[in-house]
Amino acid sequence: MYPSSMMLYLNVLGLITCSGGTTYAKPLQGTGGQLLTRSTNGPETNSYSLMSLANISSLSPNVSGQSNFDIQCERYKYGFVDDEILRDCETALPYMTGSYDITFVDNRDMKGNVLGLPYRQYGRQANCYYETVLMEGKATAHATMDQARNAAIHLLAQCGKQFQGGVASNIGDGNLALILGKYPLKPQCRGAMPADSLKHCGFIAFRMPAEDKIQLFGPASDPQTEMDLPCQMKSISCSLMIYSTSKTPVRSSNYAIWQAVAALMSVCVKDLQGGSVTGLGEDGSIFITLKHVASAPGIEVPETASLTIVR
Repeated sequence: MYPSSMMLYLNVLGLITCSGGTTYAKPLQGTGGQLLTRSTNGPETNSYSLMSLANISSLSPNVSGQSNFDIQCERYKYGFVDDEILRDCETALPYMTGSYDITFVDNRDMKGNVLGLPYRQYGRQANCYYETVLMEGKATAHATMDQARNAAIHLLAQCGKQFQGGVASNIGDGNLALILGKYPLKPQCRGAMPADSLKHCGFIAFRMPAEDKIQLFGPASDPQTEMDLPCQMKSISCSLMIYSTSKTPVRSSNYAIWQAVAALMSVCVKDLQGGSVTGLGEDGSIFITLKHVASAPGIEVPETASLTIVR
């Protein structure tokens, strides 16, 4: 989600959320009958439709890096898309760089060189994304971003010429897999943001709940509602608002909301703009906005809260 292989490591939580404790995803089938720990539920988050690449001549893996990946290609399982989306896949690869070892964990805790999952790197238009996931039964994985990028390139080289998608596993210590997917919604950018927006909005993106349990999002006055809307999550001067135009509760998940926030980070905030994503929820009535607001330290995030940027 961030340029020049920049990753944000968070020291404290301190923001208002719309939900309680986080739960984690059900398994997804991987290579060799193994399972991956991130999945999607519900019709709106068919995010594992993977894509291929018609022309990969300009892509080359790091020859000194890992190449012994397990690749699974399957058109009907992982999807087929057009060249426009595949070109967007290429634009994500330059951001997947870094030779230092990262510990991937399936939670939202981030300290030092620990990266909490889920984690996505979108293409420049957010048509395409790469998502790192743990293999089933694994609490952690160790790999570098260079290894993840090499896996993406091998995946494109092996499956793309067949116009199929796929999943690459056996990354790093063997506990990590990489999925290449299509994101169907279109972020709309509007409104200027200050230079520190990447840091503060990134705080929200990395610490907001992202479990994929389907819940009912709606007005607090409805007894069926599980997640009250509208809802605000705020970090210093960045505000995420979640709304619904429906007068009754709508099925969605925190994972679907997080996907949209991550897309806004890549398409809009990266260029110091706010933005919105519409069409969320089972009926498309949920939408989000991410924008700059007047700073109010000490309310949602203590003044001492900080982020460390590691390049």
